[in-house]
Amino acid sequence: HPAAVTVLDSGVFDNGLPYLVMELLVGADVAAVSDDALPAGEAIAIARPVAEMLAVAAERGLVHRDIKPANVFLHRTGGDGRSGKVEVKVLDFGLAKMLDDSDPLGGDMTQQGAIVGTPAYIAPERLEGRPFGPPVDVFSLGVLLYRLLAGRLPFTAAGGSLWELLEALKRCEPAPLTSPCGELPEGLCELVMSMVAREPERRPQADEVAARLAEMERSTGEAGADLAALVARTRRGPVERHDSSTTLEPLPDSRSPFED
Repeated sequence: HPAAVTVLDSGVFDNGLPYLVMELLVGADVAAVSDDALPAGEAIAIARPVAEMLAVAAERGLVHRDIKPANVFLHRTGGDGRSGKVEVKVLDFGLAKMLDDSDPLGGDMTQQGAIVGTPAYIAPERLEGRPFGPPVDVFSLGVLLYRLLAGRLPFTAAGGSLWELLEALKRCEPAPLTSPCGELPEGLCELVMSMVAREPERRPQADEVAARLAEMERSTGEAGADLAALVARTRRGPVERHDSSTTLEPLPDSRSPFED
């Protein structure tokens, strides 16, 4: 898919170390753009290609498992970071998993029973150790889109600790979505809130998300928002990355962090 980073070659060195050769991307990841809210047109222009890519991945039984700002890149095709159109690219398939009937959890846990990912963007069913599928990526994209529109995450921890965040994912509903950049297109708030629903069956599929975002672009006349201007005003240098993935270690008694 055009929104997935292209792998040009792969192999194994003589010492047994595997390698991948990927296309060179020039620009900035979404994490480097701004911590503030973006206009709806820009947020939709970023999220729609990601949803389209996730829809193709879901058809093939692939779950990315780490959709977040640092893994969505705004690539300037001119090669110098200042010219050419902007293409949205999804990066880092290192945590991606193929789902099949023999592995109902999709290999989500390590041998030690830990879960990998970026905590604020991990769907509740993964944190609880429940069977999961493509809806976990829709949840992560919903958190990303919420952050782009509101300038904040839908689930936060008052004390700032990881376990408080997990508890918020368990017990708290996300704050109503509002944007400091103005009124949101009709249906956008409802769509984003459905994407971050706690139960996966309440979330729309990725292809539906992509179709609804495309329709909003057409109806508002904001199709093809100027992402080049967005890259030009990044608050940090090009290609800088942050929001690293982490491993969530199990509790000492091996209980789910969501158990009472």
